[in-house]
Amino acid sequence: MTLYREARCPNCGASVRQSDVARTIMLTLARKEHSSLKELASKLSGLSIYEADSTGAIHEALKRLPNYVCSEYMDGVKSGDIKNGVRCENLAHLTFKDNSFDLVITQDVLEHVSDPEAAFCEIRRVLKPEGHHVFTVPVHEGRKTSVRAKLVEGHVTHLMPAVHHGDPLRTEGALVFTDFGDDIASHLGSIGMRTECIKFFSWYSPNDITFVTEGNYSEYLEAYRNAGLASFFKYNSVVLTSKKITLPSTGERYVPGVEGLTAYEHLHRYAIACDYANGKTVLDIATGEGYGSCLLARKAKRVVGVDISEESIAHAREKYAGYKNLDFVRGSCTDIPFERETFDMVVSFETIEHLAEHDKMLEEIKRVLKKDGLLIISSPNKDTYKEFKNKFHVKELTLEEFLGLLKLRFRRIKVMGQRLTFSSCVWQLDKLPAVGDFVHYSGDASRLMSSLVPPFEALYYIAFCSDADDVSLERRFSLFTDKSDFLYQDYNQTIPALLNEKNRQIRRYRNSYSWKMTAPLRFIVGLFEKRANHIR
Repeated sequence: MTLYREARCPNCGASVRQSDVARTIMLTLARKEHSSLKELASKLSGLSIYEADSTGAIHEALKRLPNYVCSEYMDGVKSGDIKNGVRCENLAHLTFKDNSFDLVITQDVLEHVSDPEAAFCEIRRVLKPEGHHVFTVPVHEGRKTSVRAKLVEGHVTHLMPAVHHGDPLRTEGALVFTDFGDDIASHLGSIGMRTECIKFFSWYSPNDITFVTEGNYSEYLEAYRNAGLASFFKYNSVVLTSKKITLPSTGERYVPGVEGLTAYEHLHRYAIACDYANGKTVLDIATGEGYGSCLLARKAKRVVGVDISEESIAHAREKYAGYKNLDFVRGSCTDIPFERETFDMVVSFETIEHLAEHDKMLEEIKRVLKKDGLLIISSPNKDTYKEFKNKFHVKELTLEEFLGLLKLRFRRIKVMGQRLTFSSCVWQLDKLPAVGDFVHYSGDASRLMSSLVPPFEALYYIAFCSDADDVSLERRFSLFTDKSDFLYQDYNQTIPALLNEKNRQIRRYRNSYSWKMTAPLRFIVGLFEKRANHIR
């Protein structure tokens, strides 16, 4: 790094980079600068802060806060374990729960992570809504992000000459996997982080910023031998701050980060739709937050998300701006703003029940769908969904009503059922799987049963519709389970807590004065009940 970046504060020993990070934290959290981060720290006691560093000036300023956590990455130590009093964390596989921190701080570490995208996604996951990630990475101005090395089956593959930065934990230094460029903000925007680059000083012009390539590798080696790397690597002291972009959950739409039944159901549907999206032009009706359209865009040629909410469209455009094949357009499902036969595939999940104009909606979908196109549409089952009260639903459908609407417009239809247990299940309603393909066990300790289909009624229907003979509508039985197994964990935590509270109430009542005073009466009543049972 440059000699300028390594200048130290005579009072706290902070480098220029650390001072810039401190100033950024003060501006981000307090909207103004204080004389020092240590002065501001007393006002941050209510915030949860995680720093991927257990040393340095920032750590010293924050370490006494009650909700401050720090860590290092240590080879051979399991993530989440403690070694020599220091917590080990792998940024690509953090052990913290979702929505844990108001602020995450990393300094010149993400360029050394083999999968930085996974690390950025993990940091977003553990941030609370509207939480911030303040970080530094070497930003090579005037250039795009490039990969120097990657892990293939556990072994490092070098795509460019190896570069190591100094590391107090490793004598050989830390290998650089990624050179970040000016496009870092757009990359992070695609995972839902609004990012800006804060530059307090400008030391080099973009043309002066250099990094190691095949062409100048010999110069790099010469500089390395002569301890001249400070003048070889040139990049400005910049700090990046990312804010977790969120859309309020109204109960009408699913928003990522809100766990539970709805997450399983919606993600399972989109997982199935992605199987059909390869190379296709896809329309996602009532896209909402936009996460589903984004998932489809990773497989499809082009995806357009349409929603009637201006707030949702504005949010989705900002959050998923990094996807070049993904657009978001404001429009109604009864007046879709596209020409006839525009899309190979239309997806509409949990939309039709939110309006009364079912015929108009399906006519519009049929209009914009190509003649050999595919519609995947879901609807709650009116017969089984009646146990749930949803104030946003206008008109729910029975299976017969749902099929009736679809048969008027499509020659071939396959309807599958979906219901949530500890996983989301999707299965065919009109065809049994081949023996040996699938078996479902149920029962209890007194009786076990097996069947080729789940032994319960569908709560939702998912229909696959097309007029083309070469479009496969056959679907295998499938399950979707969240990687965190949230429902199981929630069950394990909630049920014991409820039982413990119930037991505490019982013990409290039995120790009460009224319970003790009525003991003789309960004894007499018990005798009469025994006598009555004996007479019977």
